[in-house]
Amino acid sequence: MSYPIVAQVPEYQVANLSDLENVPITGASPTTGLQVLGGLGKITREQSSAVVTHYNIQPAIDLFATAQDRDLGGIAADVRHLIKATAADAPKGSTVILRGQVTTMDAAFSGLFLGLIGAIALIYLLIVVNFQSWLDPFVIITAPARRPGGDRLDPVRHPHHPVGAGPDRGDHVQGVATANSILVVSFARERLAATGDAAVAAVEGRGHPLPAGVDDRPGHDHRHGADGARSR
Repeated sequence: MSYPIVAQVPEYQVANLSDLENVPITGASPTTGLQVLGGLGKITREQSSAVVTHYNIQPAIDLFATAQDRDLGGIAADVRHLIKATAADAPKGSTVILRGQVTTMDAAFSGLFLGLIGAIALIYLLIVVNFQSWLDPFVIITAPARRPGGDRLDPVRHPHHPVGAGPDRGDHVQGVATANSILVVSFARERLAATGDAAVAAVEGRGHPLPAGVDDRPGHDHRHGADGARSR
């Protein structure tokens, strides 16, 4: 096995080009004798970039920015606005690309939104089959969005929050609210069939007692009932 070994001459011992040319170089075999760096090539002084960066083989210039007392989403929006505003000043043939944690955040939220949309569509179709109606499931699905506490935990309304900061508790609130909405609509349909008056059915359906263990008071933790038991 071969191990690369790097030797460095102290900078204070290399004050000029002559000192640099006299740096000894050991050959592949001890019989080759002593060799110095100046004997292997010509050393000249030139000016160049201290750091050379390439992205996909093309030369690149990196401008680094980090978050300070602000959320990553807000900073990303400001940077995109700045890139768009200065697009005319960019040299011809160059491209400005925003990379880093912003792309990871965008990909994470894109997947989260697609998963939410797919879950909502699947639940809607299941309720359509159960109720044999296209309108009642729409009311059931849209009702939890207006529930107390749902707005504070909805990741769609707060896209700059870190992934996982609130959806877990929000899923509990939305799930129980959807289940309660199904019960309310079912009770209202029963009262509508009995009374024939939609307004009376809506009032009586909302006033129907919920199952045991489900506390529907505003601001109450809907994940637990009065006895602390977990309700689904």
